[in-house]
Amino acid sequence: MVLDLTMRGVLEQYIDAVVIEIPNIVTVFFDHLRKAQLQIQNGRDFALGIALGNIQHAFLTYLDYIQRRPPNHEELTQIAEIIFKRTAEIRSAIFNAT
Repeated sequence: MVLDLTMRGVLEQYIDAVVIEIPNIVTVFFDHLRKAQLQIQNGRDFALGIALGNIQHAFLTYLDYIQRRPPNHEELTQIAEIIFKRTAEIRSAIFNAT
């Protein structure tokens, strides 16, 4: 089963929400003490990983709740493609917040 327009819209909303929250993610994880404690070498890449993980986790949890099953390979591929199409926007928000 492929993602329908409603599911794609929900995923885009999750991405939009994370882009808005990028300044908060950066503030929390760019703190010198936390950065040292977590041994973060590249803060921007770390923030990108946090953002992408938040999007994927939130959407997969939603999808599992709605469909009562984990997504199949085709759905996971579509989810990744949609997220990756917006990665430049997410990275830009991180650069603007630092």
